[in-house]
Amino acid sequence: MNTSSTPLPERPSEPSDQPSLASHGLRLSAFLIDCALLAVFTMTLTSLAPVIFVDMTERDARSMVVPILLLLPFLYSPIMTARWGGTLGKLVCRIRVVRVGIPDKYHGGNISYWRALTRHLSHAVMTASCIFLVLDHMWSFWDRPNCQCLHDKIVKSAVIMR
Repeated sequence: MNTSSTPLPERPSEPSDQPSLASHGLRLSAFLIDCALLAVFTMTLTSLAPVIFVDMTERDARSMVVPILLLLPFLYSPIMTARWGGTLGKLVCRIRVVRVGIPDKYHGGNISYWRALTRHLSHAVMTASCIFLVLDHMWSFWDRPNCQCLHDKIVKSAVIMR
C-alpha cells in the first residue's frame, strides 16, 4: 500500500501515450557500457599518444592526452544527451533522458546542453562521495511517479524507454 503523499500513477488497462520508465537494470547496463567505452577510448588514446606526437618523448606525448581525457566525460555525456537523448550506452539499451513537465508529465523532448551538463556534473559530484552516490541512485527506488535519481530531479529529467 502506498503511504507517500504523492500517489502512484494508475496502471491503465489500455495503452497510454505516457512512455514507460526505464528499469534500474537498464540504467545500470547503460552506465556500465559507457564506462567500458570510455576505458577503451582512454587506453587507445594513451597507447597511440607516442605515435600521434612523434616529436616528443613518450612521457611528454602521454601527458598531452591528459587534458583530452579530463574533458571527455564533460563533453561526451552532455553533448550526447542533449543531441540524441542519451549516451551510447543509453542508445544501446534503448533508453533516453527527457524533460519532465508539470505536474509530472513528460514533455518528451531532449534536455538542453546546459541541463545535460548540470545533470552530469551533479552526478560526478555525488559520485565523489560514496554516501551521496548511494543516496543518488537509491532515491529512484522510492521516488514516484518518475523514479528519478537525485541528479535527474536537479534538472527535472526522467529516463524512459525509447
